[in-house]
Amino acid sequence: VYQDLGSLYNLQNRLEESIETYGKAVGVFQANLPETESSLSSVYANLGVCYALLGDYDVSISYMHKAIEIDKRLFGADSKKLAISYNNLGIVHNYNGDVVKARQAYIESRRIIYLMGKGHSLQMAELIHNIGELYNDEKNYPAAIRELRAALSIRRSLLDPNDRRIIKNLWVLAQVYFDWQRYDRAIEVLEEARRLMRSNTQPSWEEQRDVYSLLGRCHFQRGQLSEAQAYFEAAQQV
Repeated sequence: VYQDLGSLYNLQNRLEESIETYGKAVGVFQANLPETESSLSSVYANLGVCYALLGDYDVSISYMHKAIEIDKRLFGADSKKLAISYNNLGIVHNYNGDVVKARQAYIESRRIIYLMGKGHSLQMAELIHNIGELYNDEKNYPAAIRELRAALSIRRSLLDPNDRRIIKNLWVLAQVYFDWQRYDRAIEVLEEARRLMRSNTQPSWEEQRDVYSLLGRCHFQRGQLSEAQAYFEAAQQV
């Protein structure tokens, strides 16, 4: 009951109440080990998410490691649950500014997914995408582009051509080209994203704003001021 109530509070963004309730669940499950060990792992993982949302990343990481240790013991080193846990751990390390540990966690998750025979899946695409963004943060632009294009290839093969995840992937790829000062390549990728947005019956305003804004910045850097102004104004009008 405490676990379910904590999850409900989490969905309602009542994080402090969620943490308090999960804490009660931990006490119940610890008193009934080993039968409740799997449930205890899930509560630890949920506590890790709550503390991450509150910005307390060190505590979040501590709980996630507790969940991972239990999952390894119960399900082995190559379970789906463990792959998800490592992915979440990577996200929190990234938010905490530790890109090395974040990449290590993502790569471990990717290794497990490959062993599960899920190398061509949306979950794998998300992991590869995350690794690409980490490489961009480290200014390793060729590696970032390699990973992001690999994620894009998987998503294109599994999703509708106009899916927003493809548009988002294109925008991030264009951002890497922009950071690398490859403005022509960035514009090429952004124009593809713009074509997909026009084909999408309900493009989000965030997508349109981000694509138009980055197109404006690219044209500005190339000295094409009238084009830059047009895209900046389009971004404002979304």
